[in-house]
Amino acid sequence: FRCRVILHTCATVTAVRDFSRKYPFPLNMICTDARGDVFCAHQTAAGLLETAAETPCALTNHIVDDRLMYRLNRQGVTAFPESPTTRLRRGKLLDFAHRRNGECTAEEVLAFISDHEGRKPSVICPAGNVALTYASPQAEPGRFRIAQPRVTGNEEWTEFSV
Repeated sequence: FRCRVILHTCATVTAVRDFSRKYPFPLNMICTDARGDVFCAHQTAAGLLETAAETPCALTNHIVDDRLMYRLNRQGVTAFPESPTTRLRRGKLLDFAHRRNGECTAEEVLAFISDHEGRKPSVICPAGNVALTYASPQAEPGRFRIAQPRVTGNEEWTEFSV
């Protein structure tokens, strides 16, 4: 629900950051806006934990930043479960962006994130993924794409105007 609110009400990274601080909810997110500003953060029960705004940046659904783990541990968190594929997927995302010097087409990204590669551990879209999303506000202002392989049985991208 909160992601939908962000999509409908926040036009800038600053607005997303402010919303996330005001209404905490568990989610890892990377946002960028039409100016090229980047917001990369883990939203946790312990609060908003922003990572460095270096580009390219990548997150999976687990906390893999040692500084953030330490900060959370000091607040009482004792376990940081992650799947055996977490760091491989994040590494693959960073490699993809670095090899292209942070510049690629929408088609390259869409093909990359939906490629199953014979189900290797580093695959970005593992079997059973509920949804894939893509937006590039600098290159394609007002466009947002979603694929729902578990719902539709395929990975066709549906485009929305936002």
